Amino acid sequence: MGNLLRETPYSEITATLEVLQRFGVERKHLEVIRQDEDYAIEIARAIVNLRDPTRVARKVTGNCFEVTMDCSRTLEQMIAEARFSWVNPEITAERFPVKGAGKSKVCVELFSYPEAMTSELVLIDLAMRGLEPAPIEVGLALSRENPDLQRLSLIPMFGSVWIDPGSMRKYVPTLGGTWDGGRRLDMMLHKNYWFTPCRFLVLRKP
Repeated sequence: MGNLLRETPYSEITATLEVLQRFGVERKHLEVIRQDEDYAIEIARAIVNLRDPTRVARKVTGNCFEVTMDCSRTLEQMIAEARFSWVNPEITAERFPVKGAGKSKVCVELFSYPEAMTSELVLIDLAMRGLEPAPIEVGLALSRENPDLQRLSLIPMFGSVWIDPGSMRKYVPTLGGTWDGGRRLDMMLHKNYWFTPCRFLVLRKP
């Protein structure tokens, strides 16, 4: 086992912090790692158990889907075009605003883990792999063009987050199936444990 402090240049430490910051990690989160041994163990275990990034990158490349987004459409129009069997009425344009403008094509991937993961660990891992969580408009485009994908597993969209002003809890939209073979658009707690089968919708950074 090497010496992490001696072997890691300061420039790499700074670059790592910049990546984590882009995905919402703040100084207070790092303080918790230093102060809470159980939390530190959980983070360390997730990092140590990461599979070879180059091997994973090759694996998920075959799971890429090109979808067309039209951000000139309202969220309500996008939801209607996806033709869901059920939609959580709490999902509104005010809570999950559409980003971007006009039409564009993006390549998205569905990324999964062999074990249950917390939201925090998923975001850290995705950042380390150069993957960016996709927002709800990307998920709606994927569901419209590939409706059967969400019947196979739950698909969280971490790129869109709503904070309940009453409880201050964070929620993310999800795509999933229904007991009778239909398709649903729902939302779940951001700090939930995500169990397999669960595939996270991501964008690979250029």
